[in-house]
Amino acid sequence: MFHSLFYILIYSIHYILDFLFLVVLHSYSLGPLSTLWHLFVLSK
Repeated sequence: MFHSLFYILIYSIHYILDFLFLVVLHSYSLGPLSTLWHLFVLSK
């Protein structure tokens, strides 16, 4: 049961990061922040 909760937690964090990525991308589509964030995501 612990492993199930752990996977749910990881999935939730991943979903939140994806959501934040979309927000940042739309808010700063032409800014340096989105470029740095995009490179950070690609490097993972």
